[in-house]
Amino acid sequence: MIITKLDTILVPPGSGVPRTSTADTGKFHLTDIIRYIQAKMKWGYKGTSDWDLEWAGEVGFMWEDLLSYIMGERNSIRLGEIECDGIVGSPDGIGPDPLDTYPLVNVEDKCTWKSSRNLPDTNWYYMTQFKSYCHMLGVTVTFLRILYLMGDYKGSGPQAIPYHVEFTSQELDENWAMIKTHEQEMRERGFTDA
Repeated sequence: MIITKLDTILVPPGSGVPRTSTADTGKFHLTDIIRYIQAKMKWGYKGTSDWDLEWAGEVGFMWEDLLSYIMGERNSIRLGEIECDGIVGSPDGIGPDPLDTYPLVNVEDKCTWKSSRNLPDTNWYYMTQFKSYCHMLGVTVTFLRILYLMGDYKGSGPQAIPYHVEFTSQELDENWAMIKTHEQEMRERGFTDA
């Protein structure tokens, strides 16, 4: 037997959902705006890592694909890109409310190395994204399925936990105003030229 380790770079496939580029359309993707705000505020991960972060992030796309494959359209329908006020977004899906309170909800699937001991509302990125997608879809609820790869970091092992996150209209309006303000700032700074 001969085993040869290859130096070939494996390129992660990403979400598999086509995504337009700002350079082509002149429209920002919600994710780019949220990342811009995080960078401006100096929020986010500040440590260093030997991990291949692109592949670590790919696990999240695999979780989305797995849920879509297993559950099909029973729980949600993938929409691809949507647009609101000139901003493009890619919610994971839209589907029925598991609590039967609302006809439709935003559906989001996340996979994280963070601890399950923290509720999702401690993750600014998640909450900003969910509020934005709710606004874009005209709903007030996100049904969230998180796979915590390390569980509670106290020996629980992986945990898959669903959440029902309901926002007020005021929360959605304030969040969208923040997104629009930063979209305008990005335009003024020439980010569309990239």
